[in-house]
Amino acid sequence: MRYYEELLKHLQAENREKAAILEEEVNIMTHKLKYLPAESFPSVVILSQKDDFIPLSSESLHEKVTLAGGKLTADVNEGPHIVIVLQQDESLYSQLFELLQQPWLLASSAYQNNAIFVIEKTYFDGDLYDYLVETEILAEILQPKYFYFGHEGSGWIKFDIAG
Repeated sequence: MRYYEELLKHLQAENREKAAILEEEVNIMTHKLKYLPAESFPSVVILSQKDDFIPLSSESLHEKVTLAGGKLTADVNEGPHIVIVLQQDESLYSQLFELLQQPWLLASSAYQNNAIFVIEKTYFDGDLYDYLVETEILAEILQPKYFYFGHEGSGWIKFDIAG
């Protein structure tokens, strides 16, 4: 957990109280997921409106998704269990209709199980100091039975597919 350790090191030098909170929250998340079987960790693809809905993959994003209880994939053809779209601006909702017509998405578990989410944060996975809140958002989406941090509605929403 390279990015977590890097942030913890910075916070221990700057603000010990924030470092302790980060450490405690990450330990709680790790402990809650420790005994879950591998099949309880859904595959997730994260698409960015800013990048024309190309799947995102970075070392830090992989770390956050893993800590939050998921498996990040950049291969849309794997039929991800969950699809997360990072919103850049309000035009997203006019673009979603076209995205929802993509064959890979129509065939995915995410589409069939109405598991499509929008993270309403224009600069996601860009600031090390947002590590904890971004991991909490992902945990609420990926493992809702185990995590509630109060970000739904202010950091992310579930996109309901009208049947």
